[in-house]
Amino acid sequence: MLEKNLKLLAKKSPSLYQRILEYHNQENSLSKKFSVKKGKKGYHYLQENYNEKIRIHSSYDPMNESKAFLERYKEEIETHDFILFFGAGLGYPIEVLKEMYPKKTVYLYEPSIEIFNYLLNQFDLQKINAYMVGDLYGDIQNILKRDVLVLILPIYQQYFQKEYEQFLSQYKKFLQDWKINKTAIALYQTRWMGNTILNFEKTYRTPCFLDTKIKEFFQNKSVLIVSAGPSLNFEIENLQKIKRDKTAYIFAVGSAIHTLLAHGIEPDALFSFDPSAKNMEAVFQPILDKEKNIPLVFGTTIGFEILQKYRGKMAHIHINRGWLSSYLFQVDSLDIVQDSPTIAAVLLQVLLKLNTKNIIFVGQNLALFDKQEYAKAIMQYKDLGSSDEIEKFPTTIGVTGEIVYTRESYLAMKSVIEFFIKVYDRKDIINTTIGGAKIEGTVFIPLKTVMEKKLTEPIVEENWFEEIVESTLTEKKKEERYETVFSQYKNLLREKNRFYKRITNIQDCLVKIGKALENNRMERVENLFGVYDDHMIKVEKNPYYIHVIMPVIEGVLQQESDRAKTLFEKHLTKKQLATEKWKLLTNVIDMIEKAHFLMEPELRFIQAVVDEETKKYQTNMEKEV
Repeated sequence: MLEKNLKLLAKKSPSLYQRILEYHNQENSLSKKFSVKKGKKGYHYLQENYNEKIRIHSSYDPMNESKAFLERYKEEIETHDFILFFGAGLGYPIEVLKEMYPKKTVYLYEPSIEIFNYLLNQFDLQKINAYMVGDLYGDIQNILKRDVLVLILPIYQQYFQKEYEQFLSQYKKFLQDWKINKTAIALYQTRWMGNTILNFEKTYRTPCFLDTKIKEFFQNKSVLIVSAGPSLNFEIENLQKIKRDKTAYIFAVGSAIHTLLAHGIEPDALFSFDPSAKNMEAVFQPILDKEKNIPLVFGTTIGFEILQKYRGKMAHIHINRGWLSSYLFQVDSLDIVQDSPTIAAVLLQVLLKLNTKNIIFVGQNLALFDKQEYAKAIMQYKDLGSSDEIEKFPTTIGVTGEIVYTRESYLAMKSVIEFFIKVYDRKDIINTTIGGAKIEGTVFIPLKTVMEKKLTEPIVEENWFEEIVESTLTEKKKEERYETVFSQYKNLLREKNRFYKRITNIQDCLVKIGKALENNRMERVENLFGVYDDHMIKVEKNPYYIHVIMPVIEGVLQQESDRAKTLFEKHLTKKQLATEKWKLLTNVIDMIEKAHFLMEPELRFIQAVVDEETKKYQTNMEKEV
């Protein structure tokens, strides 16, 4: 079992896999708190080494004990699709839950790596959808977007009381940050997909910035992430010197480009991913007006208006919300960057994936400074008003330990940046932002000092973008890209046809359910709901649905799911409940069909690129013959 679980861990959670390997290497020298014992009925249980009375699981029948525990929460479990266990010992509670409710999604937060290691020897991890050990970071972050029921065994509540309180504190904080981001997600949902499709040609014809060659290039480099915070005003002379002496690569994010250009500093690259149309006016229009040829590294979901007008050199990064492009290009999951509420967090991920030696934040205030939110030369630059008004803002700790005023949205951005720093376990990232909010995991050092101690030699190579980045898209790479995209797109079209046939079958099924309800044939209604479920399970596994339809309607689906849960609170009769369920499912299928009719014509933009490349490919083949 251990070998099987380790293989799964290596695939699904490489960072946790590495932690387990390190634990195994040190296991003999560690002082263990628990031992595995065997009970009278043959079940294993955990017993504390220093107090035999403390046991995780019954020493007689832990399966029966788990059933009794879950029965106490039966009503809550039945109304939740997602269950999170705070600790599960050797896995008995999860085993029983999956027997009782095989369709439930199960997550595990285990506060003890020692106990998790014992679990690996006994329990099949495939029964758990996501797991983490010791902190609230990693794969399980996605559960915060769900309506999750948290279950904790009584012994865990007693024995791991401090860890449980920390868990709840962090969990609540993530929920707050997620609520802030929810508005943006609802707003950008359709644009994310529309941008991905309309940007497909540019994505296809530009190099990926996370190519192996680029990773090798940046391993020993220093890079500045220059943001548009008000402290940027104090670093102009320093940045001018860095640019002149070529001691670090200057990467601008968002509207920081305006302050840099206003002082004659052309960054080595501009990074942008904002899917909204306003990004053109706020960031790019001044660049286009000045006809600057600054390399642009864009996220695949960037507002399509930008790529249609930008004439400079370009490279792309795959954003996790560009579902379709990641599918067509068959992008390695390790090379997909997570969408974030701030472009600085996106660029940070890129530099972390590149294993960049020195990552240095400049102008990353995440707080107000002298009544300002932005550096000068930026359109949003304005005085925020009187001190009385500013005192209404939330506060946080500053880089030198002082209290600084901020916004909830900035705190959410700060939290995301801190999250990625912790995930990648980097302790050497430098924050030079004067008067900014303290970013956990970074070290505050004034930029002048950084220049004197770390940025002492010229490292920026002339024409680096052409010679390093653009050169990665070789003829062989182009051919491989064509073959991958061609194959994936043809498969997508086949799956599209299967998807629509399945939707037609579901519509027929819903019509039959409606007639059965009219005739009060409740047994037939139940059977037909089972038929619906079988069809829908296949739809939800269909690649066309996953990568084209679901991303467009994800927000609305969540609303319908929330509405469905309220039906059980209305004390309806069996027929009333079935009728409401039928109406809800009919709405869902209508919405899915509308999304299909909306998105199907959009695929012509991808079809045009595939057709053009196919002609080129065939012409080249004929020449070779």
